[in-house]
Amino acid sequence: MTSQADFVRPARIAIWLVKLFASAEEESILGDLLEEYSNLALKSGVAFARRSVVLRGPLPPP
Repeated sequence: MTSQADFVRPARIAIWLVKLFASAEEESILGDLLEEYSNLALKSGVAFARRSVVLRGPLPPP
């Protein structure tokens, strides 16, 4: 069975910001964003993952 996280993508604003500011490494950063989002969505739920990725980005917290 497929989880809900497989069908939901990160927030459009997060993708837009990556495309706007990271054009040289856009593809790898978008891949990291999708991976981070998927992991968070599976572990903590889609709503939490969406808020987390938009608010702090795909990087680990300091």
